[in-house]
Order: sequence, then C-alpha cells, then structure tokens
Amino acid sequence: MTWLQLIAQGAIFATFIGAFIAIAAYFNGRHIKEGVKDIGSFIKETQNLIRETQNLIRETQKETQNIIVSEAEKSRELMEKIHSETIKYIERTHSDTMLVLERMERRVA
Repeated sequence: MTWLQLIAQGAIFATFIGAFIAIAAYFNGRHIKEGVKDIGSFIKETQNLIRETQNLIRETQKETQNIIVSEAEKSRELMEKIHSETIKYIERTHSDTMLVLERMERRVA
C-alpha cells in the first residue's frame, strides 16, 4: 500500500467517524431538548403544587383562627359562669356564716 492509499483510507475512515459523530450529536441534541422540556414541565408542576400547598395552608390557618376564637369565646363564657356561681356560693356561705355568728353572740350574751 502506498502512502496515498493510506491517506485515502484514513480520509474515508475519518469521514465515517465524522458522520457517526454527527448522527450521535443529532440524537443527543434531540434527547437534550426532550429533557429540557421535561424539566420545564416538572418546574411548572412543582410551582402549581407549591401554590396549592400555600392555598391549603392559608385555608387551614383561617380555620384554625376561627376555632381559636370560638373556643376562646366558649372559655370566656364558662369562666363567667364559674365566676357567677362562685360569687353566689360566697354570698350564700357568707350569709350562713353571719347567722351562725349571730346565734353564737346571743348564746354568749
């Protein structure tokens, strides 16, 4: 084989390798484009999920606040009732105590 034949074979071989590299780059580029589209859709889905989660958190927070206000009102009413009953008990006990003291004073006098 002469050196011209070797150069010709090298050129043919380089052409085939170049063609295969070009084909591989084409398919690789296509896969990258598909991957980028998939990543874009994934980001959009994630953003939607974040929005939904934020809305759910807001709703839950409002419900929790309403429950706290409602329970605070119930607690206030219960404390007022207990206070009222305590005052009635103290007044009743006081009047009973005063009667007992009056009777003791009569016996001593």
